[in-house]
Amino acid sequence: MSKEYEAIKECGTYYLVTINGDYPAARPFGSLKEIDGDIYFSTNDRNEAHKQLRANPHVQIVASKPQGGWIRMTGLATEATDPEIKNKMLEGSRMKARYEEMGIEHFLVFKFTVEKAEYK
Repeated sequence: MSKEYEAIKECGTYYLVTINGDYPAARPFGSLKEIDGDIYFSTNDRNEAHKQLRANPHVQIVASKPQGGWIRMTGLATEATDPEIKNKMLEGSRMKARYEEMGIEHFLVFKFTVEKAEYK
């Protein structure tokens, strides 16, 4: 596992920061997997986050460590349309039933490429 992935997973919930017009928009996220050395997170097409990600792929992931300290990772979010990646994201996920009910076409996965990582 990569250092970046392990750091985010250690925190549990993290905040994904996107660009909403002229302002940053942060919201809590929990879905995260490392697949073949790449970090992925998921969302759906029924929220503003996916629109912001598609309009501007520059994002940050920010989280607090349970024992103190924090991390901030800056990078790019690229939509992953490969069905195999989507299936791997759903494996063992508590969200699987929700997306099967909602319709798998609403399930979106993004690859997060870390450009800069800060650990405090």
